[in-house]
Amino acid sequence: MGSMCRVLLILSAIALQACGGSDAARQGDSSGPIEWKPPSFCNEKECPRYKELHDGDGFELRTYEAAEWAMTTVGKEHEPIAALFAGIGNLVSYFAGANEANQTIEGTVPFVQAFHLPFHEHGGHHHRKHGRDGDPPHHRRHRQHDYVFALYIPRDLQGKAPKPSNGTNVRLVKTSEYSVAVRSFNGFPKPWKVLRELRSLWRALEDSESDIRFHREVFFLASYSPPQQLRHRHTEVVVPVDLQRTEDVFSYI
Repeated sequence: MGSMCRVLLILSAIALQACGGSDAARQGDSSGPIEWKPPSFCNEKECPRYKELHDGDGFELRTYEAAEWAMTTVGKEHEPIAALFAGIGNLVSYFAGANEANQTIEGTVPFVQAFHLPFHEHGGHHHRKHGRDGDPPHHRRHRQHDYVFALYIPRDLQGKAPKPSNGTNVRLVKTSEYSVAVRSFNGFPKPWKVLRELRSLWRALEDSESDIRFHREVFFLASYSPPQQLRHRHTEVVVPVDLQRTEDVFSYI
């Protein structure tokens, strides 16, 4: 099945989230807790805290604070639809009480899916001097990495979330502080739109006067809007950038 179909299936999973400016980039002091006012697109749900470093020129730069996430991995041997339901089911079960404390955990946003790109298609690390090769693949016969899904652990449970029950295939992962470039878009995240926005994000970074170094090995799709929300939906394509300890992100996926 082609990558377009896989993206469509992943986007269907995101819809099931029942458990739930300047002209140049500015590097801020990221030490200490981040002062935080949740953005409106979190829809009054908890979401991971970040510091905005730049908003303009077709992208945002954010530094996310260290945090704990519930993460599940579904083997690459699964068909996309089977992986989709398995991943969603694993996370929903954990939040619904499949943990050592039998505790129901308040739902959070965003629902995150990681996508890997083969090296010959992404071209490795890039900044604007490398040109505009490495567009995301339109047709890829085999998925080369496992499926990875994640949900943020609520702040009051950070560092003390109950361990997942045996058999849930969920693990708790602590990420270090890391930085990303983000491009947000409205409407339902149809496959062609996701690919369009990812290309636009890459090209905006390549054209940035700050000469931002970023990664093409992986990108993330983050969905904040509930399935019943038909208008003003908020979805993001996200790529890691080299501002802080971004490399640490790759060890978890």
